[in-house]
Amino acid sequence: MLIASGVGELSVDMVSFFPQSTWKGRPGGLRADLVQMLANLKPSFVRFPGGSIVGGDGIGNRYNWKDSIGDPAGRKQNANMWGGTAQNTSYYQSYGLGFYEYFLLSEDIGAEPLPVVNAGMGDQFRQSDVAPWEELDSYIQDALDLIEYANGPVTSKWGAKRAESGHPEPFGLHYLAIGNEHWGQEYFVRFERFKDALKEKYPDIQLIFSAGPSPDGAIFNDARSWQRSQPADIVDEHYYMNPDWFLDNTNRYDSYDRSGPKIFVGEYAAHNGNRDNSFGAALAEAAFMIGLERNSDVVAMASYAPLFGKEGFAQWSPDLIWFNNSSAYGTPSYYVQQLFGVNKASVVLPAEVKLRSGKSYEAGRSQVHNDDAERWQEPFYWLAGRDDLRGELILKAVNAATYDVKAMVEVKGVSGLEGSKLTMSADLLAKNSFGQPLLVKPEQQRIEGLTNTFTLELPKQSVTVFRLKTVR
Repeated sequence: MLIASGVGELSVDMVSFFPQSTWKGRPGGLRADLVQMLANLKPSFVRFPGGSIVGGDGIGNRYNWKDSIGDPAGRKQNANMWGGTAQNTSYYQSYGLGFYEYFLLSEDIGAEPLPVVNAGMGDQFRQSDVAPWEELDSYIQDALDLIEYANGPVTSKWGAKRAESGHPEPFGLHYLAIGNEHWGQEYFVRFERFKDALKEKYPDIQLIFSAGPSPDGAIFNDARSWQRSQPADIVDEHYYMNPDWFLDNTNRYDSYDRSGPKIFVGEYAAHNGNRDNSFGAALAEAAFMIGLERNSDVVAMASYAPLFGKEGFAQWSPDLIWFNNSSAYGTPSYYVQQLFGVNKASVVLPAEVKLRSGKSYEAGRSQVHNDDAERWQEPFYWLAGRDDLRGELILKAVNAATYDVKAMVEVKGVSGLEGSKLTMSADLLAKNSFGQPLLVKPEQQRIEGLTNTFTLELPKQSVTVFRLKTVR
């Protein structure tokens, strides 16, 4: 509440209203319902601040992490490239949620922080300006200072600033991405300078290299070729494609070089022509994610993007979580991410599917063979794994076909099984909303009395996760 009395003019610099109930009860903290939805995903890491905003609408508009720490009332504002221009600056970043809050959030939910720093380049889809070569050291120093802010002792300059905010213990930063969706020689040579300087002082920090904005084509191939000669720790690939692309690319990483850099699928989402958060998009993402998990020896990390979208104030869709001033809901893609995040396998197990045609397929993509018509129909996808912490088997299956599928499952070396299954199935155009926030969500069913051989029933257009433990 803001109250003024008397006669005269009143100038207000910064007003920021917070609910009385915030995450962990912190004054000026984060909205508890939004953080809880994020925590319910069980994320392994959180990437921040994103995206194109790292480069901004030109170098002068870049996200500068140093502007986002300290007393929120004293933080420097910056025009938001998504909502304003030099002529229309109606949408600003207050940096009320800055790097201190970000590191604290990551710690609170048990996730690794994965910050993205400016590479001395504006966003290449916009101004495409670059910092002069002789001025690049200041950008590199910003990255070095960020690592010190996260990990340095309280006796260091930036570690002391972290302690002043209330966190004397290091945050434990292990990853750092250099730039977002950059490409070409201007980026390559700048990344190399960053890498040389950062690795000299912090050899254990894993550096992430951008492969550009697309999953293939000249820009992507150029990036792949360059990083073979100048290998990074991790290569960041992005793709926003239609659902068919995701279904057709579940084997994308099967043939990647196992001795090369790890892959970070830093931004991805399936969308139809209307860019809706539909169940059809979530179904395709689930099939693709089976391929990611199956290739987890190559794919180190993956993150759906964007994470949050505010109703009436979003430039981009689809988004994982939609919110307004009073409520929020998860999209079908949110529940797919949750299914996979909560049910991660420690080990991927060898598996084989045998079809009536006599053909066999190793774990991955299969297509149901129609013996009468001698033609291939829609695919289904599966993964077998083991959760070592809970001592349970995990079976994940996506049936993208327009008909139900039944498959016989044999688990070797056990006599009986019990557990549960979670299934999502809906019309491909179905989507959640503020009025129907749980229209599309997983349904849980208890499973008991299974022998080591049982029938796996997959409804048409469905995502199913089984958790099974041995009964002696």
